[in-house]
Amino acid sequence: MNTQTLAAQLASRHQPVKPISFGRICLEWASVTAISFAALVFYYGGFRADLSARLLEPFFTAEIALNFLLVVVAGLSATACAYPDRARTRMHQILLWIVFTGYSAIFLMAAFHRPDLAGPASGHEPHGLECLQCLLAFAIIPAFWMSWRLRQLACVKPMQMGFTAILMAMATGGLGVRLLESGHLQDGLMLTHYLPILLLSGAGLLLGGKFFRW
Repeated sequence: MNTQTLAAQLASRHQPVKPISFGRICLEWASVTAISFAALVFYYGGFRADLSARLLEPFFTAEIALNFLLVVVAGLSATACAYPDRARTRMHQILLWIVFTGYSAIFLMAAFHRPDLAGPASGHEPHGLECLQCLLAFAIIPAFWMSWRLRQLACVKPMQMGFTAILMAMATGGLGVRLLESGHLQDGLMLTHYLPILLLSGAGLLLGGKFFRW
């Protein structure tokens, strides 16, 4: 039996696998993230009391917009790592770092230009353990879902996938905290909000090298 005949026999025993489109995966993680985000906003009692007034401030509006854009771009970048044709291009990486740099700059400018009003709407102490718990609560479902779903695909860049998947989840948590809590931005938020995003995303870089590598 020659090689071509053997290959034909083996191929005839299995049904062809239909590839999953890039758009479908993106729609899935976007839906899971949006649903879990809405459920947690409801659980925590709604958005911060001063949200309407704060959205009139350019720095705050830019921060929220770039935070949301970071969620989207990080999710796209993580998904692109599962598609060889997209993983070979640097477009997703360049766009991610542009958004991340812009978000970091706006966050820091907002911190020193217009600190948040003292006292969160929920009545807890501003930006202590509750703030970090809120951040992780918003991030945990997207993080687990992205880890489970992307591992089913053909990962091309495991470390980059781990970093961007966790960054997407943590940016979702950061967005949730900023829309719910109205405590003073300079007093602790950088430690309980911004630093965990960087540290846990960095941990995703290391974990991705092991978790997503077949």
